[in-house]
Amino acid sequence: MLTELRELAKAATPGPWIYDETELPAKRIHHPDGTMVAEVSQMRMDGRHIAAANPETILRLLDLVDEMGEALGKYQGRAILGISVADEALAKWREMK
Repeated sequence: MLTELRELAKAATPGPWIYDETELPAKRIHHPDGTMVAEVSQMRMDGRHIAAANPETILRLLDLVDEMGEALGKYQGRAILGISVADEALAKWREMK
């Protein structure tokens, strides 16, 4: 699943994307250079969500997932999982916020 998401994000129009709700009736999502990415005729929050989930954002999130997995993998099989793993995972999680 993560590999497929990475491939899809790399093949898509690069981010960031902008949700333009001034177009009627369909709203548009476009790149800052004006390249149209999509038209959204549904709810306003759908368009904002789609624009926020642009390839740049998805690739960064996937990189963080990889980093977290590598960090946790260092402690695989050790009896002392506890605090150091939790602290490192929590720090990475806070970066995503």
